[in-house]
Amino acid sequence: MTEVSEAINADRKGKRAQLDKFMNGAKTIMPKKGHEETWILAFSENIKDTVEDELADVVIRLLDMSQAIYGNDMEWLATPSKFSEKKSFTETAWKLTSKHLNWDQYSIRESIAYVNDWAESLGISLQLHIKLKMAYNQFRPYKHGNKKY
Repeated sequence: MTEVSEAINADRKGKRAQLDKFMNGAKTIMPKKGHEETWILAFSENIKDTVEDELADVVIRLLDMSQAIYGNDMEWLATPSKFSEKKSFTETAWKLTSKHLNWDQYSIRESIAYVNDWAESLGISLQLHIKLKMAYNQFRPYKHGNKKY
């Protein structure tokens, strides 16, 4: 829910990832040994807290929750979603949070598929942004410092 709200806020502010600027600053799509600070700075300035970044966080959180509840078996993930492009950004976010998010495998699976289709409708490579966010997260403190979870 918090990540979906952050995506709405990013959309309201018009914050979209600047992949070209990121690549100019980072020089590589994934951080290279010895150049981590440059990569982190480029990510922070061009991708962090954007719609793309927050939608990636939604999926990362769903997968984290799934792993905590159901373990590492992910074969159940492949499923079509019930995404409809006819809704506004906020309406799409509401549908995701009000109808999809639940604790069972079906709801988690459907939510991930829905976010993927939502991102695709916005021209976002969700897989790329998940990889970028996970690379960025490896440089952050465990649980971001003092958070319980």
